[in-house]
Amino acid sequence: VGQALLGSGDLVAARAHLWLYQGIAGDEDTRAMDLLMRLSRVPELPLLLRDNLFLREAPAGHPVEAEHDHAQLLASRGQWRRAAKLLDELCVKHPDLPVLAYNAAVVAGWLGDQARVVAGLRTYARLLASQAPAGLPDDAVEAEAIAQLLDVDRGEDGVDVVRIDFAVADEEALIDRLTRDKRTDLFRLSESEHHAFDGPPPRHTFFLLDRELPETGIGITAEVTPRIAAVLSYFGRQTSRPERLQVVCDRDEHFDATFALLAEIAGPGLGEKIDEEVAGQSVTGGVAMRKRWRFPDDTPVAERRSVMTAERRRAVLEDWPQQPLAKLGGKTPAEPAQRLPLTAALMVLEQTLGATLDPPTFGSLREKLGLPASEPIDPRATDLEMIPLARVGRVDLAQASDDDLYSLYKRTELAGASEAARLVAREAISRPGLAEDLPPMLLYERLASLEPDLDDALTWIERGRTASDDAGQSNAGWDLAELELRIVEGQFEEANLLVRHLSENHLKEKGIAERLYDLLHALGVMPSPEQLAAQRGRYAEPEPALAGAPAGGSKLWTPGSDAPATAGRSKLWTPD
Repeated sequence: VGQALLGSGDLVAARAHLWLYQGIAGDEDTRAMDLLMRLSRVPELPLLLRDNLFLREAPAGHPVEAEHDHAQLLASRGQWRRAAKLLDELCVKHPDLPVLAYNAAVVAGWLGDQARVVAGLRTYARLLASQAPAGLPDDAVEAEAIAQLLDVDRGEDGVDVVRIDFAVADEEALIDRLTRDKRTDLFRLSESEHHAFDGPPPRHTFFLLDRELPETGIGITAEVTPRIAAVLSYFGRQTSRPERLQVVCDRDEHFDATFALLAEIAGPGLGEKIDEEVAGQSVTGGVAMRKRWRFPDDTPVAERRSVMTAERRRAVLEDWPQQPLAKLGGKTPAEPAQRLPLTAALMVLEQTLGATLDPPTFGSLREKLGLPASEPIDPRATDLEMIPLARVGRVDLAQASDDDLYSLYKRTELAGASEAARLVAREAISRPGLAEDLPPMLLYERLASLEPDLDDALTWIERGRTASDDAGQSNAGWDLAELELRIVEGQFEEANLLVRHLSENHLKEKGIAERLYDLLHALGVMPSPEQLAAQRGRYAEPEPALAGAPAGGSKLWTPGSDAPATAGRSKLWTPD
């Protein structure tokens, strides 16, 4: 049932059923836990929806306490329908008690009633906010934010992704013009992407760019970086259909301009439109937040990241406040609005883009919208075992106990809360009392993978190397960790040196050759075992990796994806 609910998009009910199953099945059957762990690793899933929705206690001594405790007992046994019925009755008797509205909403969510959970969370948030002496309680803001994330009726309209087929009037002229024009960019599909097509794959694939691709990406800025306006796929003649050019793009504010550009480039070689269908929906948030860039191949990874981060920051501070939002009743964030839904909408935005923007950006946005800054949290006055993970970034972790840090680290890891885990690990590494439960070597490894700054990540790797040397252990694993970072960051000379070092000094150690191969293959540098088998008995270069960017993912644009780079020869030396 949990799997079926997850497949239908009912996240709250799915998680509840999977946790219930895992509690019954125990350690011998971990299928539900494995699925929950995979779900927590989905990067698009906001942190608010990764956290468990626990039932809350009724006020001690309140007349409702005994009946409420009975409802909680029923819920803990999996008797959710009986618990929901009792909680609904209690909500009628005590309409001003926020905790009843919250718990009734949560149990309704476990039963798959998404409309009821959204309405109940909003009732809870309004009651809590109205009863607060000053400011908006965190619980109220988070409940409203979860309601906004789950509310399909008042969700923001997406942008249709359309697939349009055109007849081809002159194949030779069309391909010639598409190949020569600097506003198109020829790229090759990988072997796996060829197999994804139902029928023969396209003969040629291009990015359609909204401006010419600069000769170099050194010192590039957003103003001159092309946006990928569409993906063009040319299919040759098939038994049942003639040649055609397929265009995939957003039906957004640039839609007409995109096809005017295509017509200009393609000229008379492009025929009439013969088919059109909606292939899906792209992410919302304004075109600036949906931009797919095409950088010149020599653009340093740091400069790519700088351009994209600066553009996201500009979009958050300038575009988002002027965008009408359904969750605000069609008003823009810049217009006068109720503080509760506006603060929650900002929280949703921060959870969506927080991994790619620094906290000061959202601090500036709060100030611009007239919202108060988030207050720090004293862990000595807070139960860190129950604190929502969305608040961890505000906790003064230096004041937390070792036990609280250990518990919090385990929670953040289980939920896939990477930024929270990084903050907790940074504090835990300085606590000698945690060395047994959270070995420094483990924390060095996690911090090296979690740090957004390359220099910080390399610092943890170097500390791991030193610790391995002091323990008389091989540090080849740290070399592999650094190799992955160097390749992802486009630092190919340093990567070459590491590959040589591993080949000359560690390749005979148990498992290192296999781990090196697996890493290089995962990053697109080495061919797959199937390709190696096909090449047996003859020399052939491995399929070239993406130059200047980590390989992986589809080169076809898909809704919500970043713009992929074009194929090119890897600068990495690889062992034969």
